[in-house]
Amino acid sequence: MLVGLDLETFPFSPGNMAPPVVCVSIKIDDEEPRLYSVSEALPVLSDLLNKAGNKQAIIIGHHIAYDMACIASQYPQLIPAVFKAYDNDGIADTMLNAKLVDLAKGEIAKSYALDKVLAEYTNFSISKDVDIRTGYDALADKPINEWPAEAVKYALDDTRYLIELYRKQHELAEKELPDLFYCAPRECRSAFALQLM
Repeated sequence: MLVGLDLETFPFSPGNMAPPVVCVSIKIDDEEPRLYSVSEALPVLSDLLNKAGNKQAIIIGHHIAYDMACIASQYPQLIPAVFKAYDNDGIADTMLNAKLVDLAKGEIAKSYALDKVLAEYTNFSISKDVDIRTGYDALADKPINEWPAEAVKYALDDTRYLIELYRKQHELAEKELPDLFYCAPRECRSAFALQLM
């Protein structure tokens, strides 16, 4: 099972690199992505992290270390499941994958933002409107069904294409850079440890 995961949070700041979660966007395999409130997300995240920790799922994110740090902060009861998922290679990061590909080719991109990486590997495009991206804290006390349509779309789009991006990165690696991603789980664990500092 492949799972796309992304969070929208309060803004981060120095000394607050795992701010409170506002919503969780999840896409499972080829299903449509779904948006969960903070309270709705807890049992879903618990189930998915347990599956990832038992090698039954891979949870994919773009700079997922940030998302996992926020999950651990928001839901401390999930901390053991987060670490087990990392320990059992159940977490994957499309941003780190893009960096590994570029390093193997001797290149460095100017930006590894999701919209840029998606454009490089797929035919998909998404909007990364700064006002929407940084304004989710204003929606924290509202039910999702009362949110502006563009805020819902933005959150869902962040997971809509993650699985396809992950697949495209692995297809490219298999064709052009065999064994490139053997170290990817270790890189994910390192990025998570650095995010926690």
